[in-house]
Amino acid sequence: MGKASPPGAVSPEGKPPAEFVNHVQLWLGSRDYSDKTIALYKMAVERWMACAHPWDDPLWPSKSITWRKSLTDKALKTQSVFVGAAKGFVDWLIVNKHLEGQNPFDSVKFRGLASEYMHRRALTDEEVGNLLGSCDLHEVNGLRDNAILTIMLHTALRIGGVAGIDIQDVEKQGDLWVVHYEGKGQPGKTRVKVLPANVLMAIKAYLKKTDRTLQSQGPLFLSSDQKLSIHGMRKSIVRRLRRCGIDDSAVSTHSLRHTAATKAVESGNDIKAVQDLLDHANLATTDRYVHAVRQLDQAAELTIHYDTEKTHGKRKQRSRARQGSRDGREDHGAHGKDDHRPAAARAGR
Repeated sequence: MGKASPPGAVSPEGKPPAEFVNHVQLWLGSRDYSDKTIALYKMAVERWMACAHPWDDPLWPSKSITWRKSLTDKALKTQSVFVGAAKGFVDWLIVNKHLEGQNPFDSVKFRGLASEYMHRRALTDEEVGNLLGSCDLHEVNGLRDNAILTIMLHTALRIGGVAGIDIQDVEKQGDLWVVHYEGKGQPGKTRVKVLPANVLMAIKAYLKKTDRTLQSQGPLFLSSDQKLSIHGMRKSIVRRLRRCGIDDSAVSTHSLRHTAATKAVESGNDIKAVQDLLDHANLATTDRYVHAVRQLDQAAELTIHYDTEKTHGKRKQRSRARQGSRDGREDHGAHGKDDHRPAAARAGR
């Protein structure tokens, strides 16, 4: 009897046709992932295809859910990565018309991962100042990193969204400057963020240093005249965090987005405005952010007050009256009709 295959593993009968192997390569090639992420996602997608057979089985959506359930003995984070890879690939297949129907992974939630929001912290104002101050504005990489950090701290864009910005994505609409970007898990769709004045200034300063303008074409952020990858951008940010002495396990590149969300909440924005800022499709996801950044000095407990002055005043009066009565009885008991002290003593002399 053969050894049981691990959950989600590729079976010999489940090998995808060459067409789908090519689809996987095209999809991964279109994403700016690190080599490690590409290898992990490729493995996850291959295991999903071996179970679902999306190329010839009309029941592939229900088989996709069966595959997802087969992962439950794995760590929650691993489940999330595997399903996230499969979801991203299915989105790509649907957008490029290689599959029809709705993505069966759209309804999959990993609620246990919500606790990560509670362990992730925002940067303090002092840390933000030190981080931006680490960028030498006289050299090109300093100006580049300053622009990247300023964008993330003021727009809450994910690092993938920032890395994907082209110069032509920045444009003026009316009196405002905006940037077009691709949202997470939404290939082919573009969203718009307003760029505050200081963000636009940081972008212009970097472009000027690289002999480009907002009328130029191509990737906004470069490394040795090539597009700066997500991996390269993350390394640069982490290096600056460490250089500033911010070596906290609760701080990562995503903390810049978390910091922007924190500031938005502290500034009094309602949850819908914060949802728009963070591009959350589900309001419940935003609600986790709001609860995570809720400060103790903003706790609802501190807003509960009672108008007790009147009743408290009456209680004081009753207390004084009772005390006076008690004192009178004590005087009477101590110095009343049974008081045999001399007359002068009873008179208080």
